[in-house]
Amino acid sequence: TNAPITLDVTTDSGRLVLGREDIVTTQKEGEFVVHFVADDYQRVEPRVHYGGAGSVVVRNIRITQMPARARALEG
Repeated sequence: TNAPITLDVTTDSGRLVLGREDIVTTQKEGEFVVHFVADDYQRVEPRVHYGGAGSVVVRNIRITQMPARARALEG
């Protein structure tokens, strides 16, 4: 089945979800973005969940700090 791929970013040992995106795609490759806000320095855990048939391969995870101005424009 083509179940969605769920990407999320958590903190507090996975108890607090900071951001989440459900991806439904037929693409074999792509870049996907999960926006989240961390108010202070904290340990974050990016996670990938897939419950469909077959496999999903993650080649790279990049966490980038956005300048305050860009965050204000998105909000």
